[in-house]
Amino acid sequence: MHVYRWRQKVYQLLVQQQSSDLTVRADLRKWEEIKGSLTGQVSDLRSRVVELESTVKEREAQISLLRNHIQVSKERDCGVAYPLLNRNYYDSTCVTYGDWFGQSVRQ
Repeated sequence: MHVYRWRQKVYQLLVQQQSSDLTVRADLRKWEEIKGSLTGQVSDLRSRVVELESTVKEREAQISLLRNHIQVSKERDCGVAYPLLNRNYYDSTCVTYGDWFGQSVRQ
């Protein structure tokens, strides 16, 4: 009878180990799927960052060109395009050719 209990206990432990092994394998598969999903998301986000950095550089270049154009316009005729961006500065600092001509005629 004692041998029967021993065999029963061994069988019970083997079943528990098999069950634990199956649970561990299922958990590992689940974590591998999550890892794969997160790795894909990281890759997508890195691509998006590169795309946005490129867009920022392009916008900075456009702004630089616009500033250059504005400066050239302001130097040429005291700001044809400049009032569109900063009217208060233009009004307080810029003397147009007409104003200059009017002042020089009066003097």
